[in-house]
Amino acid sequence: MGISVRRQRLDIRCDRATHRLGDSSLPDRYEAIAPAGEGAFCEIWQIRDRQTGELHALKRLSEHRQQDNTAQQLLRNEVHVAQEVKSPHVVKVVGSNFECRRPYAILEWIEGSTLEEQLRAWGRFETAHAVWMARQCAQGLHDLAAAGFTHGDLKPANIILSPQGEVKLIDLGFAQPLGTCTDSYGHAVMLGTAEYMAPEAIVGRNEIAGAKDIYSLGVVLFRALTGRLPFPSDSTKEVLRLQREARPPILRRWCPTAPRELAALVGRMLAKHPIRRPANSRELVRDLIDIEIGCLPARCVD
Repeated sequence: MGISVRRQRLDIRCDRATHRLGDSSLPDRYEAIAPAGEGAFCEIWQIRDRQTGELHALKRLSEHRQQDNTAQQLLRNEVHVAQEVKSPHVVKVVGSNFECRRPYAILEWIEGSTLEEQLRAWGRFETAHAVWMARQCAQGLHDLAAAGFTHGDLKPANIILSPQGEVKLIDLGFAQPLGTCTDSYGHAVMLGTAEYMAPEAIVGRNEIAGAKDIYSLGVVLFRALTGRLPFPSDSTKEVLRLQREARPPILRRWCPTAPRELAALVGRMLAKHPIRRPANSRELVRDLIDIEIGCLPARCVD
């Protein structure tokens, strides 16, 4: 349920915003400030706690999705996982209500923009910046794994960067317990976004816990460094075929300035077989920290 949060002007009058928010059963302690984004199932509002002045994000089902069982389950799942995970790199949940007409979750408000928005604006990142971003994503994945979950839909639209460069992983609707690759009825499921989906996810296998998220982060890092996807195509079917069958492109062909250690790591992250990738998110964090340390002088110059 990828939501690309489009930051809008926040000079909309509060009384007008509250009227547009309508009947959400939101507690009186909160006031609506402005709409902040929308996706396939949900809409996002910026709200304020009248008692503390703190800003939060209200994520509620869209009007036409309020009776949609799948949409409700995705939102419930996001709340459940966010409550279980304690991490500075994973979005926090403040509260929720699934008994009202428009079920909603109240999340922390994250200043910044999605990685998708930044890549569309800038094309690609400098190497040091890209590694810094990826290391924080890997730490978020490690914290998810420590709580027993995979993210399930890691992509630039589900990564928010603050103005200070801090990373938060959002949209946990597709998160699953480690080792799970079936739905509640035991059927194999294919979850995620084609351009960032690991080969084994396409065929419903989950041989190594967390390996799919590592592959997805490899695609994210490749795009951040080069400005392109490793397997671009206008056809989703063709993208899925390439994910399963095609050898990943060599990073330094598209980013000649990338350190060899970084190129080797991205190549391992994009390995077709999970056993050839970094063993787990903890190992990946260590590898990225080593590369990040090597990039520190470059980042200081930037």
